[in-house]
Amino acid sequence: MIIILSVGVILMLGFINRRSVTGSCDNIQVQIERPDGNIYISEDEIKDQIKIICNSDLTQEISIEEIAAIEENIKKNSVIKTCEIYLEVNGTLNAKITQRRPIGRVMNSRGESFYLDETGFMIPAIAGRPAHVVIASGNINESYAPNPYFIDNDSAAAISILDEIYKIMKFIDKYPFWKAQIEQIYVDNQKQFILIPKVGHQEIHLGNADHIEGKFKKLELFYTKGMTNEGWRGYQVIDVQFKNQIICRGANVLYATKPIETEIKSDTTQIIVQ
Repeated sequence: MIIILSVGVILMLGFINRRSVTGSCDNIQVQIERPDGNIYISEDEIKDQIKIICNSDLTQEISIEEIAAIEENIKKNSVIKTCEIYLEVNGTLNAKITQRRPIGRVMNSRGESFYLDETGFMIPAIAGRPAHVVIASGNINESYAPNPYFIDNDSAAAISILDEIYKIMKFIDKYPFWKAQIEQIYVDNQKQFILIPKVGHQEIHLGNADHIEGKFKKLELFYTKGMTNEGWRGYQVIDVQFKNQIICRGANVLYATKPIETEIKSDTTQIIVQ
């Protein structure tokens, strides 16, 4: 009985294995995980792509090697982060897809547009399918590249303005308040960063991307304490690039060099009104 049962199990496993490595494209199921809820590629588009790879002959037997080729082909789409293709025992071809999640959009000085995801991967802009994320614009010369060497690179020689933009975007993406508040990152002619908020009329002068956490902490201090004082909404520039200082400038005294008065001190940070 033991020998008979063992042979039966081996035969069943062999049958299942044969069914799992061969099948056809006549029954396709697609599941797409969308981390940000936006649709950058549809289930029907994936099905159509699989059918094209199968040469429209959906009843033709495909092997595990051909399934691997289909998987690699689908992964070439820049909006797809992961892709898994497999056959069920009943012959259903399953595709499990995860979309990339853009954290910011770059509009360079040549009018080109593309997204950066949370890993720094570049995604071309898709017409009619926008992502609602912070926008970086201004003096940006870098263009779209499938595998940019300059994103999140520790080599000083490889650092570019996009690397710094990605650093700022990544920080903003970590905090729901900043994601809701910061609308634009502008790069001026000196390669310095200016943030444009969704609420208020201020320009936030960030300077470079160094010590970014401390600069945003100072900006948070301004919003929680500075904005509660009467008359602060009249200031158009909030400068957080200098150590232990927040400098607020009004429209008529933008180039003042001496502080007119000091309003608030909090720990070691001084808020200066000019």
